[in-house]
Amino acid sequence: PLNKMNKNLKISKKLKLIVASDNDSYLFCKTKHIIAITSEKEYIRIFNPKRSCLLTGSLCSIIDELPNYFIKPHKSYIINMKRIKKIRPLTRKKYLLTMENGMEIPLTKTTFQEIIEYFK
Repeated sequence: PLNKMNKNLKISKKLKLIVASDNDSYLFCKTKHIIAITSEKEYIRIFNPKRSCLLTGSLCSIIDELPNYFIKPHKSYIINMKRIKKIRPLTRKKYLLTMENGMEIPLTKTTFQEIIEYFK
């Protein structure tokens, strides 16, 4: 079943698919292909390997609907942990995460530990 998130974003947990409408067309994106989702005021931008899509919505409205390999490492980002390229330390308590598409995202030590725990 599709759960209506807002007027142009739907998520199907069973199919693991995001369906976004843009005027008279639809964009279908399997959640496993999503690299990251960012917040831009009242919009979210979904990044996959080929392109990004800007939609009305919030990170809070989408995070609970995504599979467990998505986390929110920062107030402005949701990431797909399966799409992490590398993590490097900046200080003792801060890290920098690099995604497959080159996007860099700041991490706290707590979030870093969550990611490491996921891959154990």
